[in-house]
Amino acid sequence: MKTAAAWVAIVLCALATAAGAQPGSQTAAERAGVPPGNGAISGRVIGASEAGIDIVLYALPTEAEPGLAYATTDAEGRFLFKGVDPNPTTAYLVGARSAGVPFGSRGRFKPGATTLEIDIEVTASSSDASNLRIGEVTLRIDRSCEGIQLRESHQLLNDGQQVIYIPEDQRGSEPPLLRATLPAGASGLTPRTGLLPEGLEQEGNELRFWGPVYPGSQEFEFSYGLAVEGDAISFSRDFPTQVARVAVIAADGGPRISGRRLQAGEPLQIEGRIYRTLEALDIQAGESLEFHVDLPIRAPAPILLVRSQILVEMDDAALEVDEQLVLQVEGSEPLVATHGAPLLCIHLPAGASGLRFDRIGLAMGLGHDPSGALALRGPIPAGNTTLAIGYRIPVGEDGVVFERRFPRHLPLLLINVADTGILAETDRLHRLPTARGNDRSYLRLEAFEIEANEPVRVRFSQLPAPRPTSRLANTGFALVLGAVALLVLIEPLRRAKTSVGTETRQDELAFERESVYAAIRDVDEDFDTGKLTVEDHSRMRAELRRRAIGLLEAERNAQQKPEPATEQHQASARCAACDAELPDSARFCPGCGTAVGGEGQQA
Repeated sequence: MKTAAAWVAIVLCALATAAGAQPGSQTAAERAGVPPGNGAISGRVIGASEAGIDIVLYALPTEAEPGLAYATTDAEGRFLFKGVDPNPTTAYLVGARSAGVPFGSRGRFKPGATTLEIDIEVTASSSDASNLRIGEVTLRIDRSCEGIQLRESHQLLNDGQQVIYIPEDQRGSEPPLLRATLPAGASGLTPRTGLLPEGLEQEGNELRFWGPVYPGSQEFEFSYGLAVEGDAISFSRDFPTQVARVAVIAADGGPRISGRRLQAGEPLQIEGRIYRTLEALDIQAGESLEFHVDLPIRAPAPILLVRSQILVEMDDAALEVDEQLVLQVEGSEPLVATHGAPLLCIHLPAGASGLRFDRIGLAMGLGHDPSGALALRGPIPAGNTTLAIGYRIPVGEDGVVFERRFPRHLPLLLINVADTGILAETDRLHRLPTARGNDRSYLRLEAFEIEANEPVRVRFSQLPAPRPTSRLANTGFALVLGAVALLVLIEPLRRAKTSVGTETRQDELAFERESVYAAIRDVDEDFDTGKLTVEDHSRMRAELRRRAIGLLEAERNAQQKPEPATEQHQASARCAACDAELPDSARFCPGCGTAVGGEGQQA
């Protein structure tokens, strides 16, 4: 029986969580992610007599995310999934486990049909590996973000009728079905499905595979990376078991490979590209092959970064990051990777895990690189395209330092922080006014003209929880407001009434009103950043608002009252005869006795 290696590992992980499924059938309400509809999938486990076998259904729709559903078999070994989408473009995989070995089958609804029958055939397993042989090993070498990526595919041939599998309790006394020794310095081991298969173990640079190997031919695939300093690398690859043929392939125009015992083979066409082939035959157990790889110099792909917009949300455990990176490809044709090299490498912050990206990223060839970065291999459409990625970073007791580097010059970076009492410290970004939306407030940070690979760092930490304001603090706040009001009342009295160009009462009121407005903004800012409780914010804002309204009314009243005329001081009267100063009520000059108001006297 043949199985699809690309989904067996997924079914294995799903079966591990299927113990809580209810016997018999399962409706749409009891599933998570399987597209709903009026279809039904039924089947039978053939070759297993016991009831209560866990069944997993894996849905692979073309226009939605994959989904899982669980059920168990009845006394007759049958299972049923109701309320599923009968779309013919959706592939359905069903899996079961018997004696620790996973088995599965796949199927699709026919056009117009609402029922689908998928049986799972279970066969006996054995730890006898006498019918197992390794037919061929293929090493595909491509450029990676920081060196080369090697993708190994081992052809396992089971000439018997039973599944070959070595249970855990026998692994101490039996040799593994397959052993592979990775080159020195290998890193970033990744199985084809992205999930480490149940029967695979790694110890240092050695891999051990314990099965299962199903009757017929089966491909066992994984990849890893080697860092390259300069433009070439040499390494060796040990083969603990005998191999009939080792084929080494590389894209035409890509890495140039040479080595002792390697001979030219027939070129291959893979995914529309021509690959050169070198081969070595009859590799004996314990033998090594030596490889030398030259990397041609390549120009950076013509991709521009337009902007990056990042949404950050932090709690006590993790920093959740969702980023939208806008790429620009000039011209009218999609940009495709040549010679197997990535078009763009996106390095994630240290500690990032739980990577997620949408179907647009998948369509553009976004995938893991052995260096830990994301490699974008294309095709990338012409014009502007938004690449959405998300990940999680653990948070320590003192918060977390979020650092981003971009592979190209970035004109604009925007970071929005869901403000739940978070302090953001940075010397590269400047702060924008706080924004509100969906009943939440967001801290906004902005930076311009970020150079390629320039580190942009922000330290995020939790502010201490605000404590309710004490009675003493309330009293102090009232005293402050009273002092402000008193200052406004006595300030005009301190000004000189005769000074020229002094402010009018209206000017004083306007100045004070603007000061109160500024205080309201400060109170709102303290509330947005978690420094004030809801109660304190409401009370303080109401008091300041009341004060601002009072000042505005006073200002309007002052506009309606004319300013009092400035006092004019009359010059003192003097005697016309002797020029002596005359008192206000004098009838005769005290100096010469001349009558005041007489001829020649001045008033």
